[in-house]
Amino acid sequence: MLCPTCNIENPPEAKFCNQCASDLSAISGESAVEAKDSIGPMATKVTSGKKKKDQDLSLGDRVTRGPSAGKSAATGAPVLKRLADRYELQEEIGRGGFAVVYRGQDLKLNSAVAVKCLLPRKEGEGFSEQELARFKREVQAIAKLNHRNVVRVTDHDQDQDSYYIVMEYFAGGSLGDLLGEQGKLPPEEAVRLVQGVCQGLSYAHRKNLIHRDIKPDNIMLEEEEGQQIAKIVDFGLARDGQEVALSMTGYGMGTAHYMSPEQRRDAKSVNHTTDIYAVGKTLYQLVTGEVPDNVDPEALESYPDLSK
Repeated sequence: MLCPTCNIENPPEAKFCNQCASDLSAISGESAVEAKDSIGPMATKVTSGKKKKDQDLSLGDRVTRGPSAGKSAATGAPVLKRLADRYELQEEIGRGGFAVVYRGQDLKLNSAVAVKCLLPRKEGEGFSEQELARFKREVQAIAKLNHRNVVRVTDHDQDQDSYYIVMEYFAGGSLGDLLGEQGKLPPEEAVRLVQGVCQGLSYAHRKNLIHRDIKPDNIMLEEEEGQQIAKIVDFGLARDGQEVALSMTGYGMGTAHYMSPEQRRDAKSVNHTTDIYAVGKTLYQLVTGEVPDNVDPEALESYPDLSK
């Protein structure tokens, strides 16, 4: 099977390209198991700036709006839906393989939140055991992380239509947004933000959790005492170091430009070093403004300490 992105020949049964990790399911006519099983983006603000190439997207990235279902008595904003008589879903801000993220309002605490709702694979159908298991895994994964540089989960439950996670909402956007606006960051600022990412990942790794999709769009920014703080989001592709039953051996998953070579070959078998590789690619993009496809060390010649 010839990959339409890099023109590399792959085995007929391949779901992803062995070279660039592009999704081959549309060619084969089969659904890509790992792509569909990704819970998708947890971004808590609509991304803006430069248009992304296909290789820059997480599996299933989408942003849409839904019809209004009245207005909030608390804020006056349009309301799409209400959950548990507590959360008002006001705007869809992200959509992935089988989940959608809304900006919402916590009526009890009178605060903005992000709510991630599980979607059935096909309209009118229920949820498969694997979908529910992955969603539960994500909730459990994030719930055990309590760190300044990791998104905080405040609630999770289910209503008559879906299962959902309630998280803190970031009005400041993501590192991807910032790159879209500025092109690149001063090296000192880039290093400071990435240090926060490394601290959050180090904490997650000590909890035996591997993220597997670190990139600028999955690092949100929160203003704290006049300084932007990096917050890691989107644990939809995360893998517990002890979990093996919900991933398939021999398939890549993630975002192509940031994946380590071993993750492209077999995402199930990677360890924490795959996140470290993605952090390096992310830092390269922050200081050069270039998508980290083929990294050029010469692009870092003005910042010799970063190329070591």
